[in-house]
Amino acid sequence: MAEPAGPGVTAGEVGSVELARLSGLSYRQVERWTAERVLKPSVHGKGSGSRHQYPCSEGAVAAVLGRYNRAVGPSEVRLLARIAATIRTGDARWVRITAGTVTPVDMPAADGAVYLSVRP
Repeated sequence: MAEPAGPGVTAGEVGSVELARLSGLSYRQVERWTAERVLKPSVHGKGSGSRHQYPCSEGAVAAVLGRYNRAVGPSEVRLLARIAATIRTGDARWVRITAGTVTPVDMPAADGAVYLSVRP
């Protein structure tokens, strides 16, 4: 059952608890990915006990994080989440991945790092 809609919430949105249940993440993981800007709520809860509301499109992101979390473990999911957050916040063409750090770059270099293309 979906959480009740509050002021400013439109149909087709889910709350943190429902997003966690649907994705297989814990409520705490949903809140963490929100704090790290991997998940983007459409309505930010204000203060302790207030809930975020997420568009259904964020359910797909949360579901991928949940599947990876079960398949490969939390440390790899943290790297995936940093990649996703970097891709969402910048307009870089590539991300450079080394030792758990993710950096947006315009072009890959021949330096032994892993590069991921984020735009065609």
